[in-house]
Amino acid sequence: MKGAKHRYIVQWFGPRLPSDQVSAHRSYISELTDGIFSPSEITRISVMQGHEDDTLLKFFPSGFICHDGAIVDLTAQQAKLAESGALYRI
Repeated sequence: MKGAKHRYIVQWFGPRLPSDQVSAHRSYISELTDGIFSPSEITRISVMQGHEDDTLLKFFPSGFICHDGAIVDLTAQQAKLAESGALYRI
């Protein structure tokens, strides 16, 4: 299709995700997108956490922070950070 916009689907997997779930997720995304996009319009990229390359990082020119852990109430989280601070591995 002339003039079609190229699209990227980036799948970012955590280090503890079992390989069978990684495979299942890749298959699901393929099934989901095959009916919508032609192969010439889309590029699928799979990235494992800790192995990010320029392909993924170009979408975040200022960098990004990955939070690992349970989601907590924002008010409680802000109070905890104000009290004790935070440390992020970047």
